[in-house]
Amino acid sequence: LHAALKYSANDTVKMLTLFGLNRYYVETNRDSAMYHIEKAIAIAYKINQPLWVAGFLLNKSYLIQKQSNYSLSFKLCNEALAIIQDKKNEKGAYIPPDDEFAADVEKFRISRKVGVFHQLGNTYRGAGNPEKAIEYFKKVILIQEEIKSKYGNVTANMNIGSIYFSMEKLDSALI
Repeated sequence: LHAALKYSANDTVKMLTLFGLNRYYVETNRDSAMYHIEKAIAIAYKINQPLWVAGFLLNKSYLIQKQSNYSLSFKLCNEALAIIQDKKNEKGAYIPPDDEFAADVEKFRISRKVGVFHQLGNTYRGAGNPEKAIEYFKKVILIQEEIKSKYGNVTANMNIGSIYFSMEKLDSALI
């Protein structure tokens, strides 16, 4: 990834490579992850890819939330949601050819809400509001069903179960 970043002249490739580096470092070196996501955000703005900006803001929110800065994490989620809710941001959106919604830019945009609501769930959980976290993880499931995503809701269901388990609501956790 570092070599691809160094030698690429294409901004879209650079943006995606920076995203890959962010994902590589996200759990092992959060400073490097933050550095790479900040660079990705700058390129996404430069090449007018607001849906990617929104996704990268969520990656930044995740890193911020891990530092227990919940107010900034919420702010970044809300910024991302505002971008995603604006249909005009579909125009000229880069969609990777292997994305399940490569042929449907509207579903691609709507699918980005999954990330927003998932991160809001994470942030509410971290901030000590498990009921609100469950509410947002359930929204993830509803959106996945609405757009008929072929990907399951494993992570959302896992998080809901984990929260119920920590609340000692074992029957709910099992469901």
